[in-house]
Amino acid sequence: MYNSNGEKISELKPVSLFGELGMLASAKREATAVSEADDTYVETITPEYLEPIFLSCPVKIELILKQLSYRLRVLNIDVINTCKEITETYNKK
Repeated sequence: MYNSNGEKISELKPVSLFGELGMLASAKREATAVSEADDTYVETITPEYLEPIFLSCPVKIELILKQLSYRLRVLNIDVINTCKEITETYNKK
């Protein structure tokens, strides 16, 4: 994935998701995915498309929810670790 400056910011693995948080929040797209292999399949899911997916393909919804859950857990860990670092730095003074 590349940011708006054309810098590579991430490399996705098979069966990866990207942009789901922005889609759910109706945020502006901030990255572009570029396929580096000919056999890449990309499926675009819009907010309007979510309800039919919920009804017809719960496996895809489960995948999205697991990805969101994972990202939130990682974010929580990062926030806690940052708070600990700030506290330790402040307490040293």
